[in-house]
Amino acid sequence: MAIWGADIAQLKALGTKLQAGSSEIEKAKSQLTKALDSTDWKGPDAEKFRSEWSGRHVADLARVARALE
Repeated sequence: MAIWGADIAQLKALGTKLQAGSSEIEKAKSQLTKALDSTDWKGPDAEKFRSEWSGRHVADLARVARALE
């Protein structure tokens, strides 16, 4: 028997899992930012990474989290 469309219960379950994934990404983003902020790291490499983290990586993670909502 062929299926056309989708099983509604399975789609709802998938939606719940995607939302949970979004929350996990937001949580990880926050935890990683706190870890980076509390790490004693000085110098040009530290400055470059912190700049990339706050400027690009945080935004990328937020974008993925929003896409999963």
